[in-house]
Amino acid sequence: MSNQYSTQAASNTGSFNNDNRGRHRNYEKILEDRRELFEEAEQRPRDSTSLQIDEPEFMQRTNYALDDFLLQGQASLTNLREQRNMLKSARGRALNSASTLGVSKNLIQFIERRSTQDWYLFFAVVILTCILVFLLCTSNS
Repeated sequence: MSNQYSTQAASNTGSFNNDNRGRHRNYEKILEDRRELFEEAEQRPRDSTSLQIDEPEFMQRTNYALDDFLLQGQASLTNLREQRNMLKSARGRALNSASTLGVSKNLIQFIERRSTQDWYLFFAVVILTCILVFLLCTSNS
């Protein structure tokens, strides 16, 4: 029985040594890669003017990208304003046609109130759904 334990201990020591050798090889590989990178960096010319030339180009490209983002945002805002105006005029025409058809003002107000309540209900359900999804995601993690 003691022979079995000594054989097992010897095999564990061997696997421990193999693990250390593998780690040592990995460490040597990392050091070699690092030396190669530093040698390449030292061989490249360190010209400060090349960095100064690249900086204005980078700033100009960034400036153009920001201008594009601002233009897209402005176009989206203009589009939303146009849609709001279109919906306001459609609502006004619908109210005019409803009053022309003889629908009472009280019924129109009731419909508008119900529409507002439906919006509140919709947002409450959306928020509740988001909370439930969050709770489900955090409970699984």
